[in-house]
Amino acid sequence: DLTRLVANTDRHDEQALKDRKSPLASLGKKLVWKTLLKPWQWPKISRGFADLIQDGDIYIPYISPEIKPEANDFAFYEWNLGGGKSSRFLDKRLEISAREISPNHWKIRGNFFVEHLGQYDEPLAQDWKGLFELKFPAKFQQDDLRFPAKLAPGETWQEWFDFDYDGEISDLSVFNQRGQRLKIDLKVSLYGQQTFAEANFPHHENVGNVYEVLPKSPPQSGARREKMVWKAQADQISPFVTLHEWTDNREIIPEKFRGKWSDFFRNNSRKFNFAEIHFSEPVTLTAQTGVEITDKNFTNKEITDDPVLEEILLLDDRRTALLGFWQNQIQPKERFALKFRGILDDFGNEISLQKYTIIDKLSENSLEK
Repeated sequence: DLTRLVANTDRHDEQALKDRKSPLASLGKKLVWKTLLKPWQWPKISRGFADLIQDGDIYIPYISPEIKPEANDFAFYEWNLGGGKSSRFLDKRLEISAREISPNHWKIRGNFFVEHLGQYDEPLAQDWKGLFELKFPAKFQQDDLRFPAKLAPGETWQEWFDFDYDGEISDLSVFNQRGQRLKIDLKVSLYGQQTFAEANFPHHENVGNVYEVLPKSPPQSGARREKMVWKAQADQISPFVTLHEWTDNREIIPEKFRGKWSDFFRNNSRKFNFAEIHFSEPVTLTAQTGVEITDKNFTNKEITDDPVLEEILLLDDRRTALLGFWQNQIQPKERFALKFRGILDDFGNEISLQKYTIIDKLSENSLEK
């Protein structure tokens, strides 16, 4: 009511403009006198001010110095350059995702979304005009982002950011400025096969996330900050094979090897075949990498012919390999054992010596043709 009373004035009358805020002065005097005359209310009022100071809504240097951004915070600021009182109608959400895409190599992505929830109601709710600012943790060495924006009631606005970071990360924190509310959605994804040894947030396997509104409720010290802290348990699990099939799908052969392998397929003295192998995680081939292919004599017991490996190709996803091998005799429906060695994951764990079976399901059809 007071806001509307102050706004409803003759804007071309100097005296009216000068006196338009006098009702506020009268109210202030009455509040002060009523407070002074009721000393039993003083402790309650004092506690209210103390909570506001402690939570940073009222900032006094050296009393609430901890209510400020730290070097490793994402820090959000809303600078309102006009727009009446529309700031309180803004629904602001900040989403940050930290994904470890290889050991100590991170993809940091985020989205900042704002919606003006108000209806046009001057002077209480009208167009919001101002600047949004996002500061990044110092270790990321990213320039601050500043977004001028104007939102009418009912409108939305959003902005994305995306960058890479090489280095260890063991915490993620967001600070929100005084007098503002901010919804945050923080996600952390450790590189595959790792787990959280310790974490102060909900998590499962190698993924954790936090949904929070800043400032937190009830008010508490540091209520304008959310901090995720964790320790990662390194991968200690050996990679293993998840798919092992004899195939004739030449489309999956990398382009640069197709000419070479086509010559193998045209060989008339012996038969060239290949198998598709999938691993449980990205792997690396080494100088010690080897594959043994053994005839299991399951279907054709009278024939023992161990195929000879020609080449193993690791595809770009590093989870798929093609095994090219030679056979002297065709054995339809025969089973062959595969045993791998010298194949490592990104934490140096070597594949186990477990044997896997591939079945020649294609030669019978080839003979019929």
